[in-house]
Amino acid sequence: LTFATMVAAQAAGVNVFGALGEWTDNAFRFNLGTPPTSRLLSEEEAYVEAFRGRLYEIGIPADLAPTWYPEGFVPDMNRLYTETVEDGFDSVGCGFDNEAEDKHYTISIDRYYDKELLNNLIVEKNDKDEVETYTVNKRTFYIMRNNPGYTGTWSDGELLIVIGGNLSKTEVKEIINSIGG
Repeated sequence: LTFATMVAAQAAGVNVFGALGEWTDNAFRFNLGTPPTSRLLSEEEAYVEAFRGRLYEIGIPADLAPTWYPEGFVPDMNRLYTETVEDGFDSVGCGFDNEAEDKHYTISIDRYYDKELLNNLIVEKNDKDEVETYTVNKRTFYIMRNNPGYTGTWSDGELLIVIGGNLSKTEVKEIINSIGG
């Protein structure tokens, strides 16, 4: 009944089949609406895709890559790295520069195979400042002052994220907020 109705509508001048697909003697394409226009990725989008790609290549969840960075900072794609320490850990990281203000920071995401290496890791902080806990997407980050700015770090016992450099506490939190769920 449905097919008969479609044929009758087509015979009456309604292009039912053409609405679903178009074809010629040697080609067919679906007609599912306007295709997306191609465009170049912005510098920020290119960085996010490259960082996620590096994480994916070594088996670290790609959604751990932050998707936001502070205004004025530009990812230095020459400082985007992947490192493997045999029987120790894999690491993906990138450096960011704000040349106008002579500021820099880095992000690294590591996967540890040797828990002792992670247990022995020390993140430096100022001796007089308190460590703040900040929970987003069921991950508790520890934010601490480390001259000249703030550092944020998180670990689940295997994975480790460290964000640090010339950043304000608010900027560290915004970067953390952009890490996927």
